[in-house]
Amino acid sequence: MHNSRIFQLFFGVYVRLMFVFISTLYYLYFSIVQLFVKKSQRQDLWRRGVRGHNALMLRIAGVTLKLHHLPEKLEYASLIVSNHPTMMDGFTYFSLYGPNVIPVTGPARYFAFPFGRVFSNMGAIHTARTDEEEMKFPDSYSRKDSVEAMKAALKDERHVLIFPEGHVEQTKQLYYVHTGAARVALSTGRPLAVFGVTGVEHVIVDHTRMRPGTLHIHFSGYIHPKKSTSQPSQANVKQLQKKIEDAFVDLLPHRYIPDYISYKKPTEVAAFIDIDNTLYKGVFSKDVIVYFMKKNVIPRWRGFYVLWLLLMEALQLMPHRMVMKKAHRVLRDMKPSHVQALGKEFFDAHGKHQMNDVMEALIKNHRERGHAIVLVTEMTSPLAKLFSTHIKADALFATELLVSGGTYNGRIEKLNYAEEKARALHHYAKKHGISLKKSYAYGDSFSGDHHMLKTVGHPVAMHPSHALKAYARKKKWKIIG
Repeated sequence: MHNSRIFQLFFGVYVRLMFVFISTLYYLYFSIVQLFVKKSQRQDLWRRGVRGHNALMLRIAGVTLKLHHLPEKLEYASLIVSNHPTMMDGFTYFSLYGPNVIPVTGPARYFAFPFGRVFSNMGAIHTARTDEEEMKFPDSYSRKDSVEAMKAALKDERHVLIFPEGHVEQTKQLYYVHTGAARVALSTGRPLAVFGVTGVEHVIVDHTRMRPGTLHIHFSGYIHPKKSTSQPSQANVKQLQKKIEDAFVDLLPHRYIPDYISYKKPTEVAAFIDIDNTLYKGVFSKDVIVYFMKKNVIPRWRGFYVLWLLLMEALQLMPHRMVMKKAHRVLRDMKPSHVQALGKEFFDAHGKHQMNDVMEALIKNHRERGHAIVLVTEMTSPLAKLFSTHIKADALFATELLVSGGTYNGRIEKLNYAEEKARALHHYAKKHGISLKKSYAYGDSFSGDHHMLKTVGHPVAMHPSHALKAYARKKKWKIIG
């Protein structure tokens, strides 16, 4: 076992180094070659280059593609739809079907250099998938414009590669199937070529490491929609969307299908989500205190005192509950409305840009399935409400501070921590008819979150601490990050 881990470590480093080296050579070579090619032919040049690059990298990584019922040649102008378990999925289809494929991706600036630039050079349809992404990445296609770009590519007799789930399946199970592919297919009358990728768990170690193995590529066949003479109706879109999902469900092994697909009452399901180090990258309260210090809202000694307390906890010299009892005195004599207003100022400028993209994608997946979204956090209520409002949560359970004479008096009314979080889940479930057995919970800390996680049927350790990761492995919970 020890030798196997050492091999995986060195092999992972080798593959990453080769990936960077070969990708750089390809990028430099084609950047020069394109200077001698007509502008109208450059995108095809880059797509041919990417096909060769991808096939070579799969060979170097020791990844074999086992093809199940795949046609040697796709019908022209078809929409390639597939599940999306890894970032390698686009690699596999490009290595198979090459330069006639136009991929639909997330915003180019999400990808490290030179990959975002390469995707742009090859004519990828970079799509901003949310309102915030449209604001953050104005150089990407809006969702409406990306649909028109897909139609144009199909009209130009190209294939369009689209992953209807919108994001990589971090839980290695099928996500909600969005309507984009269905709307394009109905608008153009072009067939949907349905594929599935399996065997990922034998190849991908984590988001940065892989090992030699076999990826299985399955072909389900074509779905032939009837072209709409006008704007496709919502009913027709939903019907085709369901056909795509059903094709994935029939094609993929049971372990790739989440239980909630079979639930007849999605409103019985909730997703309970921690904030710090789960929805937010870091500890928001700490970041806000530093911001308050810079704004001279609180005395600097108070801020440094809190940071010292956090250090004492990190060194295991002070228990967490005592740290929190002392730390919340930093807001003494401040009005709740003032804390929330200043917190919003920081959140709008910095906080919302530090959200965990993976967790946001999972929230979107749950919401579109019809599940309730509930934030369960140790953060103080005025600050936690900023996140609740931002993601449009259905409910919020947070730490409550005592108020005297309109200002915080430095004492805690309810610390929403550990067992208290689990009690919040039971309270919400009883009040709203939620099945905890069918529900999901996401958290990062053993001491703070494991009581909440073990309360539900589908616990997920999100970027967990060492203690929670060990516990999650023992309990066979899902681990992300």
